[in-house]
Amino acid sequence: EGLLAAPGLRFTLRGVDIKLLLSQHIPNLPLPQPQAIVKNTAGVIAREATEKILSHVPNVKNFRHLLRFVRHWARQRGIYGQTLGFFSGVAWAICCARVCHSHQHTELAQLAVHFFLTFSRWDWRHPVSLFPGAMPVHDSSAAAQEDPAVPGPPNMCILLPLEAPLPATQNLTETTAKIVQKEFRRGYKMMQQVHRHHGDVYQSRPLQRSGENHWSDIYAPARFFQRHRHYLEFKFMACSPSILEAWLTWARDQMQDLVRLFELTSSKLVTLRPWPEWIPFKDPTWSDGRVVFVGLHLKRRNTEQAAQEGSRNSFDLRQPIAKFLETISTWPEGDKYDNQFELLIRHVCLAELEEWLENQSKGVITSSVDQEKVHSWQQRQAGPGPDWTITEDAEDLAEGKEDAEDLPSGKREAF
Repeated sequence: EGLLAAPGLRFTLRGVDIKLLLSQHIPNLPLPQPQAIVKNTAGVIAREATEKILSHVPNVKNFRHLLRFVRHWARQRGIYGQTLGFFSGVAWAICCARVCHSHQHTELAQLAVHFFLTFSRWDWRHPVSLFPGAMPVHDSSAAAQEDPAVPGPPNMCILLPLEAPLPATQNLTETTAKIVQKEFRRGYKMMQQVHRHHGDVYQSRPLQRSGENHWSDIYAPARFFQRHRHYLEFKFMACSPSILEAWLTWARDQMQDLVRLFELTSSKLVTLRPWPEWIPFKDPTWSDGRVVFVGLHLKRRNTEQAAQEGSRNSFDLRQPIAKFLETISTWPEGDKYDNQFELLIRHVCLAELEEWLENQSKGVITSSVDQEKVHSWQQRQAGPGPDWTITEDAEDLAEGKEDAEDLPSGKREAF
């Protein structure tokens, strides 16, 4: 993913998605530059990074088990994958290697405790690195410094173990960094509760007394699809699997900048909570499709604003949506596959999403939606219309459904 996106073989083995990188050892390969790892060399660099990570851990078996646990936790909590601004698999591996190296004679369960303890309290002004004193190499060109759309130093920097240390978290934004930090804190709180109730984090069997927590609560699935009142829905569709794969390859690259785009244009109106999963779905018109959902956290107004504007809030999302469509519509292969692929973007409320998910789970294929509320690839020249203004009662917004935290103890923490 990200800088280390390399050619490889993708397949599924026993329900596990695997990408097998294909590379060879090339001596005297030039050092990679910031944001300039080309795909022809990414596989070689990924192999080098993997070897250095493994050489840094004292117990490879414990490291692999810890990484397996952390990846499962990150997927369940919706913070895995660089496409939508979270940590890539390599970044998680570096974090696990750091913990294993710092606690060399520690059992696996205690390593998990140290993982959450370490990163819930990490001073993110300093990068996470396997080598002391390493600092990230950034693009210092004048063009990069003048363009606000060019990513600067990541908010949470995980350094690749290379001679020229590059960030493995290049796509992380202020928004997604806060989400990851919140999940680190939640994980540590859950670990504390398990340890408090049992005195042993090895506890994994179901508990008899209500109100107590056990190991599985740590990686319980996040309630993303019940949490927000409003969502953005991105449906990518094609008439064949091969065209869809080509379409998604381009789409994933463009979706990397979605959260940052909203931060630049609409940060005072809305905060995004992207869900980093490309969900297969059935459509009556297109044979193959994937959908991505993004939760919308609408900002509350202060008392003075409420008095001036009345009891209803309006949130205009046309500017970031128009900019995103402008970017994604430059797909070089768009003319080649004309009328063989589509993108539908729409705003959906919670009730609509729940109904759609229920129909999909039952195998019920429904028509896309009211076309007046959808923007598609074919209509991209017109730009988003007035339907991209979300209106909501101030009383409903004040309830703060989006702020709920997944802590069984009942304690809540702001989003």
